[in-house]
Amino acid sequence: MKWYCRRRLRVDNQSLGIHSTDIQEEKLVQRCSTLQHRIDVWVKIQELYMPNAAALRLKFRTTNTMDMSPGLFKLWMPSQIGRTAPCDISLQKIEWKLRYAQAHDALRSVRSNLRAQTAVLKYKDRHLRGQGANTRARNTLKSIEVRIEAAATRYEAARQALLNLEPLIGENSWHVSLRVLDRSDIRSMSDLLWGETEGRKKLSWIWNMHGAVADSTDQDSSIEGMSTISIFIHCRRECPLIHCGDRHEN
Repeated sequence: MKWYCRRRLRVDNQSLGIHSTDIQEEKLVQRCSTLQHRIDVWVKIQELYMPNAAALRLKFRTTNTMDMSPGLFKLWMPSQIGRTAPCDISLQKIEWKLRYAQAHDALRSVRSNLRAQTAVLKYKDRHLRGQGANTRARNTLKSIEVRIEAAATRYEAARQALLNLEPLIGENSWHVSLRVLDRSDIRSMSDLLWGETEGRKKLSWIWNMHGAVADSTDQDSSIEGMSTISIFIHCRRECPLIHCGDRHEN
């Protein structure tokens, strides 16, 4: 979806440091160009089904001097329009369904990457020796942390859209399953909060919600599950198993 592509583009753009290569910058420019083309197509289609969006977009451009790059372009979804202009309720309901699915998908991504993080940490502590292997493992963990943060941001955006749409379509039964996601909630099943012990440990709500158990036992069948396995396999390839007495890293 376009909002997901825009968010990914912003994250990747921020991650480019002063040491970025020409190839990385070229790929980012190509992605910007591709996204801009998709936005142009979206604007033309939107004018057919949501003519008020064109007026809102024009007003927004004249009153705001912010960067209009593809990653920051405002799409004027029904959740963003709200009550500022008339909008077909059927379109509002369509976005509600999409955002509801997006929120659950983002939570699955958070859980999946937390499991990957736990697996890599266990593998690192049990089997890895040497500076090079541990450095590669830390880089793998950093990439997982980026995925977790991106999924959490995606969830927050989807939940905010649901909040905006709620008074428009009268749908309020989703609060039970899609709660506010605090940073303290983003932890694995084995992590302890300050003051907790193993006997008094309380799981984060992201692990207690409906579907979390099935998600953890059948993650191989999901795309995100395959991403988790790929990360772990990558770590194993980059950080070969070193048995004590068998071989040593130079």
